[in-house]
Amino acid sequence: MNRINSFFKENHKYISSLNNNNNSVLIKKKSFFLKLSIVFRNLIDLLKFLLKFKHRKIIFTTPNITSYENFFKDRCLKNTSVLNYHTTKIINTFSGQKVYNIGFFTKFFNDKFLKRNKSASTFRFYKLLLNFINYDEIFIPCYYDEVTINLIFICNNKKITEIQHGSIINFFPYSRPSPIKLVDEIFVNNIQTKNYLEEHLYKDFKVNVILKKDINLDPVKYCNLKDDMILYCSSIEVNGIHPVFYKFLQNHNLFKLRIRMHPRETSKKIFSDQLNSININYDFDEFNDWKDNLNNYNVIVVTPWSSIAEESTDLSIKTIIIDKIGRDRFKHLIDDNICMYTNDLKNIFNEK
Repeated sequence: MNRINSFFKENHKYISSLNNNNNSVLIKKKSFFLKLSIVFRNLIDLLKFLLKFKHRKIIFTTPNITSYENFFKDRCLKNTSVLNYHTTKIINTFSGQKVYNIGFFTKFFNDKFLKRNKSASTFRFYKLLLNFINYDEIFIPCYYDEVTINLIFICNNKKITEIQHGSIINFFPYSRPSPIKLVDEIFVNNIQTKNYLEEHLYKDFKVNVILKKDINLDPVKYCNLKDDMILYCSSIEVNGIHPVFYKFLQNHNLFKLRIRMHPRETSKKIFSDQLNSININYDFDEFNDWKDNLNNYNVIVVTPWSSIAEESTDLSIKTIIIDKIGRDRFKHLIDDNICMYTNDLKNIFNEK
């Protein structure tokens, strides 16, 4: 029991440290009427879900996890319901299917009734909800966040399937052997991730680690008919443009630049305030999937430690890591050819 408590406490401490590092990220304040509309939508969706539920499978999701949603695009969802557990953001559809938004109620339980820690409120709400319905399987985007870890304990007699949506290798929650079986199966992006899980998190328990069949790993070839573009993939803890990249842009502003914000970043202002002082052609990536940029540009990925680095490297796209955290996390990718680390970008771009 001590080992189990220690495992989850260390995970919670790590995830909390990541969340606490983005205090200066600008968050748009919601008006009273917008807050009221969110509450009303959650209430209506909860009632509809309980009254109409007749499916055997439930997909739990949050906004802007593109690879997770893409996994289900070509799969039959006729016998599946989709629940959004984000507390304040609304999702209307997921892979073309209606989404029931219910996340607000965990906050409501915590603020109004239980008066205890947030995790206990989350556990109580979802246990109460799932006791009302008859289901066989749940899908989750990760095992370690506040909702999904509670779902693992609540649904321990049901089938639990995890779908990889970010980088797993060298990411702390997946780096140590689990003291308990967390999921029944997990779909992963590549053989390296499969091997890593079997040697680390699932070293002591048999979990079915399955390669996604829809992952396209054909290398992306350079096209002379397309313009070059730097795709800066943000890491939320940095709070805007990384100092290494900003220093480079101050003296090298002839590149086409596109900013892809982290899914949890809600305001473009922190980036615009930095970039508007530089005479550079930039815009924001509005695509659902970053790979859609490849249709019109030869993309060079620059990032502190975004998990997109793993996807771009798999596609043989030039990928440049500019922070020591990223260097340590993606050391298995860095080959000084396709993927490289630097704290001085001018040395790399002078070679091009």
